[in-house]
Amino acid sequence: MKKRWVLIAILLILSFSRLSAVNEPVVVTSSYDTADFLQFQYGPPTPLAGFAISDTGITPSNLCALLGTLTISTNGNNLFDPSLININVSPTVAIEGYVRDANGTISYAENIPATLMAITVIEDEFVEAVPITGSTVQLVSSSGNIFPGKTTSMSTYIVLIAADMEYDYYIPGVIYSLDDESSIGTFGVSADGQGQEETTVIPISVDEIGTVLDAPFIPTSPAPGDEVDIPFEGDGFPFTHQYVFEILDNPMNFDLQQAILGTRPVIATVQLKVTNAQENTEYGVEIAFTSKDPAGFKLHLDGDLTQHGIPYQLYFDYDLNPIPHSTFIEWGNLFVSGENTGIIQRNITVSVNDGPELGEAPQGQYSDTVTVNIIPLESLGI
Repeated sequence: MKKRWVLIAILLILSFSRLSAVNEPVVVTSSYDTADFLQFQYGPPTPLAGFAISDTGITPSNLCALLGTLTISTNGNNLFDPSLININVSPTVAIEGYVRDANGTISYAENIPATLMAITVIEDEFVEAVPITGSTVQLVSSSGNIFPGKTTSMSTYIVLIAADMEYDYYIPGVIYSLDDESSIGTFGVSADGQGQEETTVIPISVDEIGTVLDAPFIPTSPAPGDEVDIPFEGDGFPFTHQYVFEILDNPMNFDLQQAILGTRPVIATVQLKVTNAQENTEYGVEIAFTSKDPAGFKLHLDGDLTQHGIPYQLYFDYDLNPIPHSTFIEWGNLFVSGENTGIIQRNITVSVNDGPELGEAPQGQYSDTVTVNIIPLESLGI
């Protein structure tokens, strides 16, 4: 009789323990850390550098920027259907900026396709890479518990991946921006701790600011039309030297009669300087001058592109050939050796055509805004 009572007591204890385990809730939490700064580089971001191209879909000649890292954790080994929800992203995402074609010609490219990807890793093992589209994205496509008893957290890296255009297409030192139609906004997170209940939203902790239901893919959460600048640096920009471009003098007005007769008044004095340079090495930049008028250099009445325009030309000093509009040309001859200080100063002069556009021009103040774009070169002649 004693043995039987002992056996019954043990069964009761085991049954009680089992009931306790079932009632214990599985708590799921999440956090999202935006990247300290956005930076493009060739190939996958550092956390994903060791994974195969066939897994992540990122080639060595893709231009990529890590936007942030999402971490989902549980207090047990249960986590079902982790997903991004309430996604606010443009149907198509594109970037724009200066690029170099197969012939080495530099031009401004728009609508360069880009993809927003969620790449999930568990215990340093690749799990899944899914494009972020629509309003909901399931981070792990397999059904059931994604933690087979060996871990309680997963990491998802949110990456912006530009189209693979082969090496040298994207130019180190250039800042690329989201185009006017692209928006990379916010998202939420959902998951299920037991695999039985209806999926519920998990609050996200963002940058230690607090607990919110929606997190920004990037810190500024831009709307379409807002620029988000992402410089191309990192391994693709290993320069130790730097260039400093200054406008030393920029008169507000010039004598139109002189510009018509060919005297070519000076409208600006500019200076390019290289610092941290090695001696006896030639340095330089690609430089382009662009009018406010996309059709070419024109002075417009009151600076308004919808008003009457007068064509003009710009020159370096008194060169015979004018500066081409919105076209990159090489500006070299920067040396640091002996008396060479690594500084070049140039005067920008102007001439105006004595043609019908001038003769038909109504009276008033004419002006233009010229943008100077510079692409640094590592060095010349190597």
